[in-house]
Amino acid sequence: MKNTIITAIFLAFGLPATATDLELSVESGGAHQVTVGSGATVDFTITGVLSDTNNQGLAMFAFDLVFDGGSLDQVSNPGSPELLNFASPLGINNPAGYGGTPIGGDLIQVGGAQNTIKQGFAPQPSGTTITGIGHASVLLATGSLTAPVASGVYSLDVENIFANVIRGGTSPSDLFWHVVGADGQASGLEVTVVACEASNYCTAKQNSQGCTPAMGSAGTPSLSGPDDFLVTASNMINNATGIMFWGLAPANTPFGGGTLCVSPPLVRTAVQDSGGTSPPAIDCSGTYSHHFSQAAMQTAGLGVGTTFYAQQWQRDVTHSDGTGTGLSDGLAVTICP
Repeated sequence: MKNTIITAIFLAFGLPATATDLELSVESGGAHQVTVGSGATVDFTITGVLSDTNNQGLAMFAFDLVFDGGSLDQVSNPGSPELLNFASPLGINNPAGYGGTPIGGDLIQVGGAQNTIKQGFAPQPSGTTITGIGHASVLLATGSLTAPVASGVYSLDVENIFANVIRGGTSPSDLFWHVVGADGQASGLEVTVVACEASNYCTAKQNSQGCTPAMGSAGTPSLSGPDDFLVTASNMINNATGIMFWGLAPANTPFGGGTLCVSPPLVRTAVQDSGGTSPPAIDCSGTYSHHFSQAAMQTAGLGVGTTFYAQQWQRDVTHSDGTGTGLSDGLAVTICP
């Protein structure tokens, strides 16, 4: 069913052959791979070029787009001015338009055909044939998709490519342009989705006041957008000095009467005071907050998709175990674009 229209175009405009390939390329930002955050909009382009110039350029083309991360909407009308001759009313395309027909989440039969039969008895197609299209790379269409929420690697692929080229030696004085079939091949787009995540793990050490320290966060661990990501610790002893440290791997190692949740090598932040209730009271109103700025993350080599692990240490001089050590649980943070 989905190939009915394109088959009719083939019968009207030429027979298959294998001398020439139509090579399609799907890119985003000039690359076949892109890394984005959950739910991001991904803009893409589709370009095409013929594998040789032993012809007079494209007469028609059509292809399907399939994205394993969700449904696709129609792509744009022709991306280049000369491609207008492949779209109604100058050319011929499927009833839903040059931008394809959404069916079951896929996009079917993007493209169209020129008026190579010099049709003139009906209102359309009404265009004249332009030669040489596809001898150099040409923008066929632009579109966008929505990245999935779930982290993973997804593919936007081109399938079912059909094409005809104008046979060499045919001239405008002929009754109609002679066309022959062409094969097709394509390079798709790989979309890597990285979710901005901050999640707790490991076990905190109960402090001298019977409280369980807890790591937390605020803002978004992203290398773009608002520069607002904070790693926090709460339920800490008030008015006590502390240091947050982080690394690139988790741990679960006995330390200071509690658990070390981060594997060395460790990166230590500047010493902070926990604040909270004024002395001489001792309670669990202390907190810490460390700004992981985008510049600091990039300087530290924390790129998109990197996960780092953080934990808060503080002085707890009245702890009954005599270690003078307070420890939070751990926080695992994954950085997104």
